[in-house]
Amino acid sequence: MAMLSGLVELLKSTGDFRRTDCGNFKHSLPSVLTGVFCATMAGCIGARSIADYINDNFLILNRLISFPNGVPSHDTILRVLQNVNPQTIADILRGWAGIDKLDPVFLQTDGKSIRGSKSNGEKAAHIVTVYAGDFAASLLEQQVFEKQNEISAFEGILLAKKINFNGKTVTGDAMFCQKSFCSAITQSGGNWIFVLKKNHPTLYAGVEEYFAGIDVAETMTIPISGHGRRGTKTIRFSTDIDWILRDYDFKGLRCIAEITTCVTEKGKTTTSKQYLIGSVATLQDLFIPRSKHWSIESMHWILDTAFEEDRCRCRTGNSPLILNVFRKIAIFFFNQAKKMSKFKDHSIRRLIGRCKTKLSNLLEILAFV
Repeated sequence: MAMLSGLVELLKSTGDFRRTDCGNFKHSLPSVLTGVFCATMAGCIGARSIADYINDNFLILNRLISFPNGVPSHDTILRVLQNVNPQTIADILRGWAGIDKLDPVFLQTDGKSIRGSKSNGEKAAHIVTVYAGDFAASLLEQQVFEKQNEISAFEGILLAKKINFNGKTVTGDAMFCQKSFCSAITQSGGNWIFVLKKNHPTLYAGVEEYFAGIDVAETMTIPISGHGRRGTKTIRFSTDIDWILRDYDFKGLRCIAEITTCVTEKGKTTTSKQYLIGSVATLQDLFIPRSKHWSIESMHWILDTAFEEDRCRCRTGNSPLILNVFRKIAIFFFNQAKKMSKFKDHSIRRLIGRCKTKLSNLLEILAFV
């Protein structure tokens, strides 16, 4: 209970976009936002279902976070979500949850579209996240606006300088394989490992030709099994990169790697290759962070399946990003809750269901963290 009242107090430091000098508004901004967060943990998707959740749990929520003028309407909730500053709210939530005290070694970055936010010829909201998979914690996100892409969004993350990359290793797909990103992370004292694809056609062809022409390279083979699939993943690693350094200015570059995946499923065998470049010096230093990159993809899968994010029709203003932030904070709380004996065998979907069924479960999860 103290966690919710504490969040209300912290949210009082946010600027109010409304004309507070007129005194004609009925609901406290911190109370509305705290109510929205609780409803998000209970799996509510849009403004109407959020209003319904607050109404259904009004007696307890009113005592904890105070709604002196009754349940806020879905229009009020949507207007708040459209206009609050998502980065300010995200910073407050991360401080409240203790995420800002974490010191992860491995960071993953990737983008995800919220398909339900697409309308009237406008693109769906696309959000780039920096994630600490070892803690199931989202550290920062940036929305990709019109006439932007993931590259410019990640540039915004780097320019914000809210993440200390010193001593950390960042992994990302080919979109993040940019000289400016490598330079910024290296200069901050961090390492990077990015997928190399044909958006760098000459370098890609050179790395492909290099591995095709050598018989000896440091190698690691990992078995693959599960979900009816069996196979191997073989990583070949090399620090023989003088030929790259002569022609390509990827600051900090120290290695290249080839990953060959061979999988048999339902009697059919498929083989694929992927190339990486990175600033690490050993195969082990490449394998460990790269093997953790699946965690951000898993988080995006949870947003789609457990929270049904793509069904959310909140599409205007800041509403897509602020709700995305709330869902990712909820994922952090749920993963922490799995340490409790009561919830240790629960999936995220089941935890959402228990929060929806009984507000006391939600309060217990928040209190544990």
